[in-house]
Amino acid sequence: MPHQYSLESEQESQSNFSPKFVSEQEVLLRLLYAPEHIVDGNVIETAISLKDLKCRGVSLDRLSYVEKEIIKKRIEAQTSKAPDERQEASLSKFSCSDIRNINNNNDQVFLIIDDATQTNIAHASIFLIKGSCPPRKARAELVRCLQDRQSLSSLIP
Repeated sequence: MPHQYSLESEQESQSNFSPKFVSEQEVLLRLLYAPEHIVDGNVIETAISLKDLKCRGVSLDRLSYVEKEIIKKRIEAQTSKAPDERQEASLSKFSCSDIRNINNNNDQVFLIIDDATQTNIAHASIFLIKGSCPPRKARAELVRCLQDRQSLSSLIP
């Protein structure tokens, strides 16, 4: 089922656990694995599920609120599910404005929503705005923003 968010949703907290809505200046992180999401040192398009983009949201963490232990536990849990494909974890680092400024015919393509959980107040998600852009084209644009990858320890000492 498609998400129910609108442009106005970005400017209002969408979770009772959220510190506040995601601002333009915020730095965001996306957890990726090699070789599952990385080929020849580059993030590949299939690192982003089209279904997630359209419905569930592409999971992110907000650097300002992230807890290193939560990311470490996520890495451990996800790696154990597919150890051959998830040999090395890294985090893409990008700004909220980089994603919100992606447009098609002057229409914003993505929403970034603060959907914090009780156990992770740093959680946010990227959603494709329905009808703004063909999903595969939108995903290709999004993946361009995910190329700056760093280790967890270098981002969160």
